[in-house]
Amino acid sequence: MVMPPDSTDPPAERVPDAADTADSAYTAEPPSEPGQPPPPTSTPGRPTREYRAQWTFILATAFLLFAYVLTLSRAAGSVGGGLFLAGVLGIGVNATAAWGLANRRDWARHAMTPILWIYVGAGVLVFVVVLAQGGVNIPIGAILAAWALSARPSEALGPVPSASTEGTLLILGAVAAALLQFL
Repeated sequence: MVMPPDSTDPPAERVPDAADTADSAYTAEPPSEPGQPPPPTSTPGRPTREYRAQWTFILATAFLLFAYVLTLSRAAGSVGGGLFLAGVLGIGVNATAAWGLANRRDWARHAMTPILWIYVGAGVLVFVVVLAQGGVNIPIGAILAAWALSARPSEALGPVPSASTEGTLLILGAVAAALLQFL
């Protein structure tokens, strides 16, 4: 039979075991002072240009894949060479840029802003051409690129690299895809 501790006995120290250390990762820390709320675990800031550009490239890739499959399924023999090549090149450039930004590659950060400006310029040009032909076009890529450009580059990643061979090749691929859509 265990006797209750006497009020004069010092409190027993508990030795943590393996179960305690495994469970401690899932428990919240108590407030530092009674009556005070616990400190925030993270303070979300404004989205960075890298984050928005990554999502712009992901959405552009998905949209191009959808449009590409839709175009090929409806008119298998009548797809022009320029449109076919522009679609493949656009999918490749967007997917590569999104992957590079997700993995924080310097070449992707170097290419990010110029590619976004290429998308804004190409979107405005396509909008004007289609409008002049009596049609209506919503430049989704240009709208997404303008949204991404409205954010500041990440300060935590340091300055955007000023030169990159891989980034320059990616920019040239975006220029080629933008020009090929008019052939």
